[in-house]
Amino acid sequence: MRTGALPAPVALNLQALRCLRTVELSDCSQLVLSDAEWALPALRRLSIHMCDMASLPAWLGQLPALEQLVLTFCSHLAALPESLGVSLVQLKVEGCSRLVALPASLG
Repeated sequence: MRTGALPAPVALNLQALRCLRTVELSDCSQLVLSDAEWALPALRRLSIHMCDMASLPAWLGQLPALEQLVLTFCSHLAALPESLGVSLVQLKVEGCSRLVALPASLG
């Protein structure tokens, strides 16, 4: 699923897509990832590019199959969830200038 250039605030609800393996979000200046947990047991790759979020929701670290998280040029991102790393194999962070520390769970 690919979304891009969304003009107004958007709350994504992907709970009905339980077999979804990859989500790529790009150029979503009004993107809101709700605190309600996504039921995405098959999600393996999440890529967020140029989205103006200050933090990611805690449930992100509880996705059982998430192996790859890519965060690029999210200039407002200042924190990652403490629970991140349960199944994570690869974390790529580039151009997220406000992010100064990684969660202890990543070792």
